[in-house]
Amino acid sequence: MSIMVLLFAEMAVASVSPVEAARSALPDDRPEVTWQATDHSWRGGSWVVFEPRVHDLPVLERRATVDVAPDARVRASTLPALSVPSLTAPRLTESEAVVYAEALAERLGEGQLWPAWGELVYQPVDDELQLAWSVHVSTASPPAQWRVSVDAASGEVLRTNKISASAGADVWSRSPLEGERTTVELANLGESDTLAGDYVVTASCVTAELGDDLFGATDCGVSEALAVSDEDGDFFFAHAPESFDDPQAEVQVYHHVDRIASWLDETYGFRHARPLRGFVNFEMANAFYGDFDGDGVGDVSFGQAEAGVDFAYDADVVYHEFGHSVVGALAAVPGLTADKAGLEWAGGSLNEGVADVFSMLLTASPSVGPYVGEAFDRSAIRELAEDRRCPDDLRGEVHRDGEILGAVAWNIMTDPRVPEGTMGDLLMGALPQWGPDISWKKAGRSFQVAADDLLEVGAMGPEAHAAVNEHLSAGNLPDCGRAIPVVLGESYDMYMMKSGLGGDLARVPLGTQFEIVVPEDASSIWFDITSEPTVGWSIFGRLGEPVGHDAFVVEGLGIGTAVPVQYDWTVDGFGPGGVRLLPGSDFPLQPGSTLYVSVSSWSGDALDFDSVFDLERITVSTRLSTAEEGVEVVPGACSSGGGLAVGWLGLAALAVARRRA
Repeated sequence: MSIMVLLFAEMAVASVSPVEAARSALPDDRPEVTWQATDHSWRGGSWVVFEPRVHDLPVLERRATVDVAPDARVRASTLPALSVPSLTAPRLTESEAVVYAEALAERLGEGQLWPAWGELVYQPVDDELQLAWSVHVSTASPPAQWRVSVDAASGEVLRTNKISASAGADVWSRSPLEGERTTVELANLGESDTLAGDYVVTASCVTAELGDDLFGATDCGVSEALAVSDEDGDFFFAHAPESFDDPQAEVQVYHHVDRIASWLDETYGFRHARPLRGFVNFEMANAFYGDFDGDGVGDVSFGQAEAGVDFAYDADVVYHEFGHSVVGALAAVPGLTADKAGLEWAGGSLNEGVADVFSMLLTASPSVGPYVGEAFDRSAIRELAEDRRCPDDLRGEVHRDGEILGAVAWNIMTDPRVPEGTMGDLLMGALPQWGPDISWKKAGRSFQVAADDLLEVGAMGPEAHAAVNEHLSAGNLPDCGRAIPVVLGESYDMYMMKSGLGGDLARVPLGTQFEIVVPEDASSIWFDITSEPTVGWSIFGRLGEPVGHDAFVVEGLGIGTAVPVQYDWTVDGFGPGGVRLLPGSDFPLQPGSTLYVSVSSWSGDALDFDSVFDLERITVSTRLSTAEEGVEVVPGACSSGGGLAVGWLGLAALAVARRRA
């Protein structure tokens, strides 16, 4: 009798779905809270993601994730805190909220791709739920899609998130660099005479409003399928990458989106709720993922550079952009946030890194986009075979920083101890763990959790498990901090956001600081910045601890930034310059200590509304002197405090302050 009961119990457990098992981890004491579940099954079990709804309205930036083993056992869960909202009915209409959001969009770019629209949501603000209109707006130049949360009572902009993504820079199985095309059978087509299939529908942009900048712009407001089958149902066309009436571009995108989408469906059971739309044949030296036809669903789009390079012809780029769509479906990553260390680019950087990894999984090559790279005189958009380490290789630009993940992934993919396909398994197990608070450290640990789950269910052996963890540790992903350990004498190319504004926004910090271990015999260290003469900067130094920042959301913009508040000294300047540290000076050097330096952009006294939130490139370097020497003052430069020489190629402004907190 006891044996029969035991067998029945085992059958009952086996019949429990992952979602049913995961619901047991959710709190049930709030009748106004409901949870919408999505089951992301993978080789290691299931990640069940629950999106909360309060009073039947979605709650942004809050979700529960539950790790369910194949035997329906809950292994781990992350549950969000949900406060009781004070407002349940809006005081602003949707159209009024749209006006506020469109006014903000005018500060982020020019033009509009499609009419804005909004939905009621709850937006978390300082752990409180505020009723808001989530308004989807677009800009045509640069082409981008934004989600703006507008307070439903006051009209205040609470948050602004960029929710589109882009890549920097017969059929070919990869690109025209291969020479001749190969005849293939286009799979998963429907009964239409155009390229409309189970996973993708392609079309060409008929209308394209072009901008004057490098990348151009388009609204893809009107599209048309140029690739129409012949009487035999085939799609044979000559290729014309310089033409905007090129049906072959539609064929290329259809084939490669279908390839990666069907692979994900067959291997992991992942597919989008409806076929993805792919747009081609418009002037833009870029490719992007986002809702660019205004129907509320993300698309992939591929422009053409002036040099006659068609991004649709590069399979790497197609796989990369589709990778963004997978991240959008499985993870909840922000583009840019801020914290006590400065700006936090991890969300956008990891998004770009994952997209590159998807490309490598399909091409088995660490050179991402060699064909499109020609448009920018490069061997490829990105080369990922070289080892990279976090935070040493963080530079403050999402595509560049994403190379860290790409390099770690390539090392895992090429390690003979790791079975083929494991990197894809790790991605599908890690992505559902990523939320709005994602960081490089949390991402690294999510891959460790995915590896542990694969080991537990027998989908990965101990040797492969150890190898994966070795590569994650070599890249320092699970322990990545926010300060680059400086090698004295080395240079670091960084990307710095310029606000063009004043007040607390006059300075926008980098996402990483610099950690300098001062040698015992050092008598002088220079911290130098090389930049264009018009680029303003601020240097903040602190002994023993990282420079502390107050993070805040910019009122009226809803964008996160930070201002330095804990430091020992600071220097402002324009163009090439820096600060020299000496023992006993106003900019003290303590041999044997650790010095942390934070660099911010600085707008000075001149507001520049034409370059709001532009990226500027600077080079940071250090110089060490162990010989006794006097204070160096370069002719034409300004100095102060016995240890400062700034702007020796023309100083526009100088401000020195000391502050301890």
